[in-house]
Order: sequence, then structure tokens, then C-alpha cells
Amino acid sequence: MQSNGTLIDANTNIENHQTFTITPRKISTEIEDQKRQLKQHEWFYDATSKKWGLRSLNDGTTHVTPKFDYIEIKKELGFTLVGIKNNNKYKFSQTQYNFEMVYGLVNNDIGRLITPLEFLHIYFYDFDSTSSVARCIFSNGEFGLIDTIGRIVMREATFIGDFKYGKAAIGFGGKLSGTLKSELRIEQLSSFLKKLQTSYYLSSYTEDDQYFDKNAWLTCESCLWGYIDTSGQVVVSPSYDFVRTYEKEIALVYKNKKWGAIDKKGNHFLNCQYGDIQFSTTKDMLVLYDKIMKYGLIDTLGNLVVPIKYDEIDNIGYSLTPVKLNNKWGFVSKNGELSIPPKYEMVNPFNFGFAAVKYNGKWGLIDEQDKVIIPFTYIKMGNFSEKLIWVKNGMNIVT
Repeated sequence: MQSNGTLIDANTNIENHQTFTITPRKISTEIEDQKRQLKQHEWFYDATSKKWGLRSLNDGTTHVTPKFDYIEIKKELGFTLVGIKNNNKYKFSQTQYNFEMVYGLVNNDIGRLITPLEFLHIYFYDFDSTSSVARCIFSNGEFGLIDTIGRIVMREATFIGDFKYGKAAIGFGGKLSGTLKSELRIEQLSSFLKKLQTSYYLSSYTEDDQYFDKNAWLTCESCLWGYIDTSGQVVVSPSYDFVRTYEKEIALVYKNKKWGAIDKKGNHFLNCQYGDIQFSTTKDMLVLYDKIMKYGLIDTLGNLVVPIKYDEIDNIGYSLTPVKLNNKWGFVSKNGELSIPPKYEMVNPFNFGFAAVKYNGKWGLIDEQDKVIIPFTYIKMGNFSEKLIWVKNGMNIVT
């Protein structure tokens, strides 16, 4: 932030909005006055009441009596976000938080409040992603949607996630909460809270509360999940116990304690029958895990590439993928063929066509045809990179 209050992003580009908060410093320069000017009105700070109001540019008459503790002008959206101090309380599990502000929107053209002062947060950046709606959080903790002219188009959602590939996960029913244990978690609770426009604090500072505040995860208890599009329409009905964000045209869904996958239209191409499903690092493969602790690979078209029979699969996305079977490691190709049988005690991923592997207690280097390039004589060996590899022999490490 510059000294004049202008926000600058990570690329040092000046954003087209300004933020003003109450400070004892008098804001009176001509440039700052211009930044507070709208089409027919301007924001002014009343030192006596310590509030912000709106007055006419033509004759200086007061249009809105000073009553706001916070303003943030968003000229590119045609709004000014206004806030007043208001204490709201919300419990995540047994830990209670106090939220200190509520917000509303003033239309910059007419200079009037067009929404109730009932928001804890509005995700304005949703409008930047070609979305015609933005997520908002109401003072009672519920999520909703607001459109580009300030109309509230949805209420009573329990949670709405980020828009990605034109869709956002949405949960209905149940309660937004926090947990230290659940695997069906949304994000770190502290990260979620820090992104809110309103300031907040713990209602009590017991050791348990402070530990929870630092370590808890945001969850949605007893919610039913589906997806909405960027117009706010429900495109996948809320029928799942949990869902994850879309990756390209695939989303992972959870029901009756099993994972499956759906396409962009919400149709199943993997039924909810797997113990776990994860995307590979390249997002073009799915790692499947079944109830008997076996793994396989499936592509994003639903084709089984690697049979679900391996004890472990690692470093997916390389030319050959390491797989573990009966406590030994080998490699499979991208089409699922077993290129190198499981016979090694440990392996590193292939890099530049070579991989360090451990055999009979010693490390060596092989190529993709399983030909030994460096004999198995070393205590430890790193990854091959640009014609170099470090090795440990006795007490020395050499390259």
C-alpha cells in the first residue's frame, strides 16, 4: 500500500479502487479529494463523529449523513463498500469468534445504499473471472450470491467455494464448523478467516481455543453438496456428502463414505465406490485407492490405465511411473504397461531418461530399458540432472 492509501498488487499494478479507514491524519490533498469523488457526489470524513458521509459535488449539501466507519471505493464495479461497527458472534465447533464489522453497498451513480448492512465479506474478485455473480457471507454466517448491480440472488447456502473452470462447489443444510480431525475438510480455518473483510477475534483465549484457532480446518457438518455455474444456477444438484473443486472437466465427489468422479455435466464416469481418489500432479490422471489398500491409475476419460493392484504409486507424470508391489519397486509406462518389473528396494523418479535405484542394499543408475548405467556400489544416490548426479560412498559425497 502506498502512503496515499492506494492499493498495489503483487505485480505493482495500481488497482482501480481505494481503501480508506479511520485515522487521526487529515486527508485533504487535491489528489486524495479527487479519488473520493464519484460522478455527482464525494465521500467526506467528519472529524467530530469520526464517520464517513456523502455530499453533493454541485453545492456541497450532505447527501448521506456521516455514519459509516469504513469505505472502500470500487469505481470499476460502480460500488462503494461501506461498513459500520457491529458485533456478530459465530461458533466453529466449541470455539467462538467475534466479528466486528458489517458491510453494505452504495451505488456510486445515485449515491444511495442499495443493500442492507448485512455482509461480513464479499468476494469481489469473483467478478474478475467472467462471473456475473460474486459470493458473499452474511452476518449470520450463511453464504449467498450477489450480482453486478448489487442484487442478492441467493441466500441460505452453508458454503460456496471458489469458481474454477466455470463452476463452484456449494453446500446446503448442516452447519459451517471447524475440526482438528476430519478428512472432509475445506481449507485451514485460520486462512479462511484472514481473508474476510471484517476484523475478528476469539471470544475467549483458553489454551484449547488458541490451539483450535491455529490448527483447525473448516468443515461443513451434515451438508449436501453440488455445484453452481458463474450465473449462480445450480448445475449439479446437491446430493453428495462432500465434493472437491473441478479440475478441467472432472470433479471428485463423495457419498456414503466412497469417492467417485463426475464430468462437466454432472454425469458419473466413476461411481462412488473407491476408498480414495486423487489427481496426479499433472491433473491428467486419477489415482484410485480401494478398500484393500491397492492403487491404480485412471485417465480423465474414465479409462483404467494401471490396474488397481499396486501397494503404492509415486511421482505420477514422469515418463515412467514408480509402482510398488510386494515391497518391491518397478515402473509402468503411461499406457499402463509394466516396463520394469518390481525388484528394487527403493527408487527415485526418472529424470532425463535415468533413475537412481537401490538393489541388494546399494544404489546405482538405470535407464528406461532397465539397463545398468552406474553399477550398484553406492550408499546413496540423488536424482540425475543435466549429466550430473551426486553419490555417497563411505563418508564422502561426490558428483
